[in-house]
Amino acid sequence: MTQLYGISFGLNNYNGRDKNGSIQVTRFGDGRLMTRSCAETFCKVLQIKYPQARVVELYRNDRDELAAETLADLGEQTPLEILTLAVRDCIRFGNTREQIITAVEASVFQAVK
Repeated sequence: MTQLYGISFGLNNYNGRDKNGSIQVTRFGDGRLMTRSCAETFCKVLQIKYPQARVVELYRNDRDELAAETLADLGEQTPLEILTLAVRDCIRFGNTREQIITAVEASVFQAVK
């Protein structure tokens, strides 16, 4: 039997996002089913904003949905997808290529310091 995992925020578990992008939670022991690698990857993303987030084992019980294997399966954007959208917004705003590259390079430089 395949083990299934999810993300816990204490007494509640991650259960997707609503139409506004807010995290939805459900009772302990329930939640969105994920593979271990997906849960670990997503947990790292969530811990930036929610340091108490942790990977937990979940039980399928009578549920027949597939376990998410990637952040895309969860409907989550990866940081590179977010960066791509931000660059598009910068272009629409009127920033030049040089301004965007300078800002990205400065951000990378600060992040690896």
